[in-house]
Amino acid sequence: MGLDKVYGIKPEENICSDLVPLEYFYKAIADIKRIQSLLDEGKYDVGRQPLLVYLDIYLMFAKKYPNMASETVGKLKRKGLKETFDSWWERNEHKIPKKYRIGIRQSADDLFDELFVIQSWEKE
Repeated sequence: MGLDKVYGIKPEENICSDLVPLEYFYKAIADIKRIQSLLDEGKYDVGRQPLLVYLDIYLMFAKKYPNMASETVGKLKRKGLKETFDSWWERNEHKIPKKYRIGIRQSADDLFDELFVIQSWEKE
């Protein structure tokens, strides 16, 4: 196979660029794991956290590149990640303004539901 292989019309459908999205998946995973550690350590026990944004970013990539999502999602250890968020929520729910609590929880549940739908190529 030549290094100049082009196999489609999409920006990522050539040998030079087809792995670029994978870099973004690995960056998102690294960020999620870093924030998960901070949540576990109680560093964000102030009623706010960036985890849901990082999950949303990962899921945005997953929608665009579902095969790469299936290849990488096992690295997230989803059950443990959900447990981390749930534990954080129990400690912080009352630190969030009441008018936002239900919406934030629903948003979190929706993101985790989307995350768990992704079929993994590896065992978690």
